Amino acid sequence: MQSVNESKPYFLYVEDDLEDLELLKHALAETQFDFDIIHVNDGDEACTYLESCKDFKRLPELIFLDVKMSRLDGKETFLCLKADRELARIPIVVLSTSNSEGIIKFFGQYHIPYIVKPGDMPLFRENLLEVLKGLLAFEYNFKSAGKKNDAA
Repeated sequence: MQSVNESKPYFLYVEDDLEDLELLKHALAETQFDFDIIHVNDGDEACTYLESCKDFKRLPELIFLDVKMSRLDGKETFLCLKADRELARIPIVVLSTSNSEGIIKFFGQYHIPYIVKPGDMPLFRENLLEVLKGLLAFEYNFKSAGKKNDAA
């Protein structure tokens, strides 16, 4: 398991494809957000990791969740997290290559942002940034907004 900087806010990315992990890191690197990214391979590993985080009161600011994974898929992982009072408070954003209407509708009924990972990096970054700005503006208070310091 990766370690996390004690003072820096972090995102958890539940994803079984390392190329998609690099895609997210690349997309976030060119935004004003400065968060560590902790990666786990599937929903089962995510639930175990988050249970251990509860003991230290060091939960992620946000969870990026893939849909198609072995062991626990994205829907099962989401339901597992929402069944836990403490973990249910963590905002979730779905990042998936799937544009299945049924899956999108499932997450839509819970008002979970759903981003289809395109082959177009600028479009992916733009969609990701819009969702993060929306979460910051309307629903969630990320620690210090996790913004990179601008040099004066």
